[in-house]
Amino acid sequence: IPFPPGTRNHREDDFDFEKILDHNRALEAQLTPTLHSNELLEAELSKEMARLESDMEILAELERNAKTEASVRNQAGRKLHSVLQPDGSTREIELLKDDIGLNVDQQFQSSDLGVQDDENLQALVKDLDGHVDTIQGNIKQVQGISQAMANSKAAVQATLFDYLDNSQYDNVILGADQGL
Repeated sequence: IPFPPGTRNHREDDFDFEKILDHNRALEAQLTPTLHSNELLEAELSKEMARLESDMEILAELERNAKTEASVRNQAGRKLHSVLQPDGSTREIELLKDDIGLNVDQQFQSSDLGVQDDENLQALVKDLDGHVDTIQGNIKQVQGISQAMANSKAAVQATLFDYLDNSQYDNVILGADQGL
């Protein structure tokens, strides 16, 4: 019968019962704190999992509340007076009206157009340049009107909210007729 290979450097150490017992005690001494720390880690893991589950429940509740609030806002938006209703297509049209393709920063020279030989064309280009300058000045005057109107609307709504009770506010802002 073949004998199993030794686990130690010296063959005699494999047959010394006291050394084997000492080695087992040393291994058990290492194993006990490792098992204890493993139990502590598992307990901490279960606590964290419970916290995560609680947080997931809170998150699900917050998401439900957010969806409910969004639907309430959408319903309230549909009840707004026609003047106060935001209309996506109207906004797009307004943005298109504001952006008519003028490049305010770009300046043309009459020499770029090749009109230096014709005096009539030079006068026409000079008049046209004056008109373009006037248009650019007018555009600079009306820039920001849309934002100012939105800010004014918000300020009026906030002031009305502060001074009116809920039914009056709904009647004014949402156009809800309480008498029907």
